[in-house]
Amino acid sequence: MLVHEEQIADAARRIVSERPARLFTAFCREILMFPERVEVEFARFEIRFRCDQGFNVIVSPYRDLFVVSVGEPGSCDIRVAEDEQYIRALDLTLQHFLASVVSESCARK
Repeated sequence: MLVHEEQIADAARRIVSERPARLFTAFCREILMFPERVEVEFARFEIRFRCDQGFNVIVSPYRDLFVVSVGEPGSCDIRVAEDEQYIRALDLTLQHFLASVVSESCARK
């Protein structure tokens, strides 16, 4: 079981529709399994995922969906209520993560 499982479950309860709530939980779990250490900050209406390399994702649960904000605030927002949107959000999040890690390792060389 993940360290933040209870807090993620609490945030998922804000979503009243069953499928988006499950997708929200799955999305947060996926980010926590990324290979680099990802810091998690739980705020009242959102969960923030960050790492030192510049990775920044905010996940905000709402009544019937959740919103994934990838990158700096306002960079890319994806509304997720169905599987196709979930896959797109996860794909963009992973791309952002990989770009952050690669740019950090290139900067070190």
